[in-house]
Amino acid sequence: MVENHYFYYRMNQTKLDIRNGTLFPWHFQLIAVLILLAGIALLLEKPVMGSVLVVAAGFILSAADGTEIDLKKGKYREYQSFYFFIRGGKWKKFPGAEKVYINRAKSTTRAYTAHTNHSSTFTNTEYNGYLKLTSGEKIHLINSTKKEKLTTTLQKVASFLNCPVQDNTLV
Repeated sequence: MVENHYFYYRMNQTKLDIRNGTLFPWHFQLIAVLILLAGIALLLEKPVMGSVLVVAAGFILSAADGTEIDLKKGKYREYQSFYFFIRGGKWKKFPGAEKVYINRAKSTTRAYTAHTNHSSTFTNTEYNGYLKLTSGEKIHLINSTKKEKLTTTLQKVASFLNCPVQDNTLV
């Protein structure tokens, strides 16, 4: 298993599991941390209420999405995971990998101040890794703001799937 700030992947002889980021944005996770702390504080006085808060916070903090490929069974699925073991996602037939490729995207966020109409715009460059199947279907695998780490991970994924890596950001 290899861990990164944004994603991790796990490989064995026949399975590949690429976990990409969280399902909830950072402000929901911040609220979940506050709920978790409140739940822990309430565990001694009100164990039922404290347990509910801890479980709810754990649900938000552990929620993630990813892609799992099982070469032995010839299947793959894009999943949503909660508590690292509850996974939802429909298994589909895996016809084979044509290529793994990297695209660049710009993301823009506009933040407004509380008392005025002034705003600040933040623009970031993000790199996305995709898998193109031989059937023509494209699957989003991972994204990162650091191209080098993304490229290293995708090269390992491509060698596992025995396909080339194409970098579309160079053009």
